[in-house]
Amino acid sequence: MLSVGWLVTAFLVASRMGAVIMTMPVVGNQGIPAMIKLLLTLALTSVIAPVVPATDIPYSVSALIFMMMGEVFIGLLVGGAMRLVFGVLHLAGEAIGMQIGHAAASMFDPMIQGTAGPLTRMAVLLGGLAFLGADLHLQILHGMAISFEVVPPGTASTPLAGAGIWPGIVGMVFLTGAKMAAPIMALVFLVNLFVAMLTRLAPSMNVFFSLGLILTLIAGHLLFYLALPNMLDVALQLMRDSLHLLPIIWQAVGG
Repeated sequence: MLSVGWLVTAFLVASRMGAVIMTMPVVGNQGIPAMIKLLLTLALTSVIAPVVPATDIPYSVSALIFMMMGEVFIGLLVGGAMRLVFGVLHLAGEAIGMQIGHAAASMFDPMIQGTAGPLTRMAVLLGGLAFLGADLHLQILHGMAISFEVVPPGTASTPLAGAGIWPGIVGMVFLTGAKMAAPIMALVFLVNLFVAMLTRLAPSMNVFFSLGLILTLIAGHLLFYLALPNMLDVALQLMRDSLHLLPIIWQAVGG
């Protein structure tokens, strides 16, 4: 027979797991139907909740809502952090696209609910497939399941303390994205320098202006396709390294 304590525990488990599913990379994309996310949350809750110690019944509805908000914040903290790390591909793709002349080719992407260039969409799509193929989504969910051993439902004393890792993650993402885009940006600079020298030598031949755009597009696309496998590998490794931050989050939110 189901007890009130178990129902409260299941509700809190669903709050934490649902929040991370709604915000984690690929699985939490806007293009994934909400019903799929809800069913996945219920399935994980049905597996995790029976093995989690029953939570003390809160003395009021407001206390239950406060506990639920803490669980939701923990899920958002982890899912948002992982999405930030995955965004390194979007950052690098946009930087590369802007440099090689794709600024006017940006279109609305329903998967990310924002505008992105063709190279960015390709990098993010292939990165999502690599993310699923490397089972990183399962590792995130496994880490969330372990979190109930360290921070039982409703016992998070300082949920906001876990947000202290975000500035470091943002800095790491910007640095890695800049390193990914640096070779192509350097190539574009050299092409522009070459065209500028030709224009300086023969200023009356305007053909060099169109030649520079063509060379930039050809060289930029070629180098992007050659560098894409390495970009995906770096992004996946960055995701794996970020999973080691989960115990730090549990220690912070658990006080």
